Amino acid sequence: MSDSARYYFELERKETNFERRIKFVDKAIGIDGENFFLHNEKAIIYIENEKYEEYKNYLKKMLILFPSKGEVDFQLGFYEEGFGNRKQADKYFESSIKKINEEVKTEKNYQLVVSINFLKMLNLLFLDRKKEVQEIINNTKEKDAQKFLSNYFQGMKEMSRDKLYKFIKTDLK
Repeated sequence: MSDSARYYFELERKETNFERRIKFVDKAIGIDGENFFLHNEKAIIYIENEKYEEYKNYLKKMLILFPSKGEVDFQLGFYEEGFGNRKQADKYFESSIKKINEEVKTEKNYQLVVSINFLKMLNLLFLDRKKEVQEIINNTKEKDAQKFLSNYFQGMKEMSRDKLYKFIKTDLK
């Protein structure tokens, strides 16, 4: 992120007013429009302020801007899950998994790989594919990362889909 974009991002993070937060993040995006993190921040502002339609529409825009990012599909699936649209949610979760599989192949930063795999784990739990989650954990080479994934899995694997949704919404913000 450029220094100029970071300046507006930092202003946005300190702000509490919805309109000013959007204004600051838009300025940052205007400077660094290809930065996924900034676009994701804008989506977060919408959801934090319960602007659900704007959130969904912005995520759909992000699908076009960042077609290979599985995180966007996960967020859309999570959105649909929250409104009880499980069929649509499952389509987004499946799409997210496919994109994440490609992201993992090309990502060189191991910490990001673990983070991406955590997101994949959440998708798989919504789809009740626990064996695949265990495979991710078993194939994680770094012991601290394996422990991190395993601890979350142990806490979530017995949750119903509704409880998983509530846990993610409240505890994993």
